[in-house]
Amino acid sequence: INLVKKIAYECIDERISTYIDLNELYTNAEKVLGIEEENIYFTNGADGAIRSFFEFSKFKGKNRQCILMRPSFAMYSVYAHCYCDEVNYVDYERFTNRDSNQISLLLHTLNNCDENSICVIANPESPMGFGYTQSDIKKITSICNDRNISLLIDCTYEDFADFKINLDIKSLLSSNIFIAKSFSKSWGLSGVRLGYLQGSSSEIKKAKLARPMYEVGALQALILRKALDYAFSFEKHLKETVNTREAFVRQLNELGLSSHTTHCNFIHVETSTIMEKQKTWLNANICYKEFTHKSLESFLRITVPSSDEKDIIIEALANSIC
Repeated sequence: INLVKKIAYECIDERISTYIDLNELYTNAEKVLGIEEENIYFTNGADGAIRSFFEFSKFKGKNRQCILMRPSFAMYSVYAHCYCDEVNYVDYERFTNRDSNQISLLLHTLNNCDENSICVIANPESPMGFGYTQSDIKKITSICNDRNISLLIDCTYEDFADFKINLDIKSLLSSNIFIAKSFSKSWGLSGVRLGYLQGSSSEIKKAKLARPMYEVGALQALILRKALDYAFSFEKHLKETVNTREAFVRQLNELGLSSHTTHCNFIHVETSTIMEKQKTWLNANICYKEFTHKSLESFLRITVPSSDEKDIIIEALANSIC
């Protein structure tokens, strides 16, 4: 948060009253992110990229069905009902661990859905917390290319994972395959609303035909350009979050609270293992989320705190046992 405040403060000057040349942003992003300008389209958060994908798919006539995993990001379903003729949900089973992704059921659905349809998956998946491997993604993209299905892979949480899918531009980012990503979770820029849509050069060029005159505002562009200069610092904080996540799960399990790590910035705790006094303290002191879907109905989802906050939580829960 302090780093983001520092970056924002440095960007407040006369430039926020001008129309920024976004070419500099794209050039800087190419150097830091390694994505060529012809393959990227900056948007207002990943949500903007997701909406652009749905709009572009409908423009191309690929909106017969939309295949969605459930539970997942709520806006997938909102846009699917706005832009597609039919929505086909694939429900996750109860969470077991962060590698239980039900790839077989998804592949079966893709092999049997209508052509000229679309599919959206998150990798890693939220709120489930697991991810698809490089091999899984190749199987998914192969089916989508063979059956003319447009696929969007939302990689918003991938920086918290211990893997990174290598989507080679030439072989995987075809006319049917797109990636969405956000700077909200990994870089803490939620309020700045920054993300991007990535795809083949021909498809991104077409998608940009419907963009506004300035796809992001001047202050957004300035903050992102400056944030890219601090990429190493953000990566350092990401590693700290991942280390705290693993320590948090280990210490909770040592207290008898059955907890599970994920590939995201949160953990799952089984509610049946939480004592009444501990639940009372949690209710009074932290924000957590519960779900009604069968996959997570017996879990609490807790966002990974700072290391200091984690120690406070562990100490309080340990005292609640006495």
